[in-house]
Amino acid sequence: MNITDLQKELDRCAKCGQCRSVCPVFLALKDETLVARGRLAIIQARSVALSLRGSPTGTTEAISNQTGLPRSSDVTSDSLAMTQEADVSPLYTKILNTCLMCRRCEENCPSLVETGKVFKSERQRIAQEKGLPLLLRLGFRWVLPNRWLYDSVMRIASWVMCLRPKTPNAPRSTLGVYTERSECAQRPLRHLPLYFANLFQRMPRLASKSALQVRHSSLGISHSPTVSIFVGCVANYIYPEIIEALVSILERLKIPYVIPQTQVCCGMPALLSGDEQSAQCLMKMNQEAFKTETIITVCPTCNRMLTEEYALKGVKVLDAVEFLNEASNLVLRPSSLGIRSAYHTPCHSAGTKAPEIIKAFLKTNTDYQEIDDICCGGGGLFTFKYPELSDLIGKVRMDGIEHIAKSIEGKDSTLGVYTERSECASRSTLNVVTNCPGCLMQLEYLLLGNPDIRVRHALNLIADVNGAHKTGQPVPHTHK
Repeated sequence: MNITDLQKELDRCAKCGQCRSVCPVFLALKDETLVARGRLAIIQARSVALSLRGSPTGTTEAISNQTGLPRSSDVTSDSLAMTQEADVSPLYTKILNTCLMCRRCEENCPSLVETGKVFKSERQRIAQEKGLPLLLRLGFRWVLPNRWLYDSVMRIASWVMCLRPKTPNAPRSTLGVYTERSECAQRPLRHLPLYFANLFQRMPRLASKSALQVRHSSLGISHSPTVSIFVGCVANYIYPEIIEALVSILERLKIPYVIPQTQVCCGMPALLSGDEQSAQCLMKMNQEAFKTETIITVCPTCNRMLTEEYALKGVKVLDAVEFLNEASNLVLRPSSLGIRSAYHTPCHSAGTKAPEIIKAFLKTNTDYQEIDDICCGGGGLFTFKYPELSDLIGKVRMDGIEHIAKSIEGKDSTLGVYTERSECASRSTLNVVTNCPGCLMQLEYLLLGNPDIRVRHALNLIADVNGAHKTGQPVPHTHK
């Protein structure tokens, strides 16, 4: 975004405060600088300061044009001090980086300010001026584009995670693969810096084989595939059973598909960190990898990245749930699972039909419980950079879910016993369903140790109803 477009967006903000009612960070901290209009005002102040710095000795004419103040010599001395604000300070960087980039403010803005573009552009300016931290630079430019290196790093991470501190219950995968008390999750923390201790404590255990390694043959059913599956990082390394469920449904429906083995990260983490160069590199690699006219995703963030940032001419990008509903009318196939459910709406699913389709599916096949549409606090790298803030935002989501779970009567004492039809526990257990692997990871962490609640990806429930796989049995890629 150039300076002219940036200024147009900044001027469009009416400072009405509508963003205050939907911003997860503001609702958690009540800090005006950490809501959209506050951030926009700070960006505008820096924009003015940069303009003054670029003008000859900060002339009164330049000051008047940028600020709207009268042309007088009294303005000059004060405004020259403003040019110091053009420098990127640690506080300025933190104010920009503590945005989740959920874009709820943009979706609810009466003035139609494209806050996502503004914040993304400003983060890129910060990265250009100050540079990226070494670890991020190495990750974005060396690890993410190299699948072998990425696999190796994740394999080492899985070994290190065995050192993480004790937890009351190990996180469960969506297919019940985890044991009730994992050996790795119970080992004491040893010789790990606090930052990495927090990082590995928040993450569920990694799969012993990634989705791409399990599906290394790539082609399914036909050598003339009609759709490509974009796997995404979280589903690939942490929840490969999501891809397994999708593949089983496609095969049951006899839909030809392909899983390109040369696909890489969608590039959203790099783009939102200000590293446009790395993001463009990843985008180019994926554009070369995908050749079909339809790409289906299992992650709303990947979906948004492919839809908004990629130049995919003549290619349709759909959430997997949207695609399956078009292909098989999955909502119209009643087959009661005999469970209670609630749906968590991912922030990045806005603009897709997936949330309404999943809700209709759950109302048809389960005892559906409505919960508020609020953010879970999971935001990719945000979760690991600002864990306390992420937890604070997530607490509101967690309290709402636990309130619904406690309201369910007739709780069964055999909470860990799966029914024949579904892997989920007894009817008294609340199954929180979402279609975002990132939200799934965050909710599992927040609800860790609560036996009355299970968290699942929507595709696994859809696979149950369509009989695509028999639940309760080991999948071919069990976790270590």
